[in-house]
Amino acid sequence: MGIDPSGESKEALLAAVELGTAAHATLRLLAAVNAGAADRFGWGYGQMNWAPTLRQTVQETLDEALAQIPDGLRPAAKLIEGDAVPALTEEGEKGVDLLVLGSRGYGPLRRVLLGSVSSALVKSAPCPVLVVPRGVHASDSAGEQSEVSEGAS
Repeated sequence: MGIDPSGESKEALLAAVELGTAAHATLRLLAAVNAGAADRFGWGYGQMNWAPTLRQTVQETLDEALAQIPDGLRPAAKLIEGDAVPALTEEGEKGVDLLVLGSRGYGPLRRVLLGSVSSALVKSAPCPVLVVPRGVHASDSAGEQSEVSEGAS
């Protein structure tokens, strides 16, 4: 399962836990970080090196997600260096049965302008890809997003 800091990724995590629990599967979390991307897209200022901060943020996101997965799914996590699409495609070649991703659902015009990891992976991944659309998990009666817990089903 591909992880990033977005809410859509958290929804995909919920779906992956539900599927993994039903299938008695192992759930591996994968997060790609392209340390050079910050400078290419104008996040860097002057001589400041944003790579360690970017890696730390992605690692923290990965660790938080890993802590939410029930032990029965034998969770594991891996931080991968590189652009998301080739990095996740390469991981898929190592024996992934199903790659689960969240989709921001920006629509066709913004996807053309911004690119789309999920669209590219649907085309390039060597394994099936499940794209969980934005907003798929409805809020509970208290109006809060449901969370992954030990009792997830």
